Amino acid sequence: MSIDWYYARPELARGYLVEFERRGARALSMMAERGSGKTAFLQQDLGPIAAAHNRMPIYLDVWAVRNDPAVGIANQLKSAAQQLEHKDPRKRELTSVNISVLGVGGGMTAAHRPEPGEPTNELARINFWCDRLANIAGDKKVMLMLDEVQELATHPEGVDVA
Repeated sequence: MSIDWYYARPELARGYLVEFERRGARALSMMAERGSGKTAFLQQDLGPIAAAHNRMPIYLDVWAVRNDPAVGIANQLKSAAQQLEHKDPRKRELTSVNISVLGVGGGMTAAHRPEPGEPTNELARINFWCDRLANIAGDKKVMLMLDEVQELATHPEGVDVA
């Protein structure tokens, strides 16, 4: 038997949106003990409420790519852009990419197959795919939600990625 410990926090999510609206584009950080529900909050509260308020939330899991964050983040951004480009625009909501499935298997995944104009430098790829997501978003603002971003501090190239 599995127990769902998640509880909705829509008021907290709305509070974050108010901060973004009042102060414009900027970063907000959430810090709490492991297992306290930060990831669930991003995916189940903030993302859906942001989508309902003319934002395009994109969730990236830095923990899953901590061994090579530049490649992993670029691939997650690329996968999110590709998913959004092939969906019905009315259904563009929270895009969550599980990087652990990318690159697994015998063939080359879409995240590893370069697109026309895609740079080969990983930091440039991050910028390329961020620009692409901004174009896809149109009049919506992109809300990039980086989970476990502190993992960048443990990698030698983390400062460049950040």
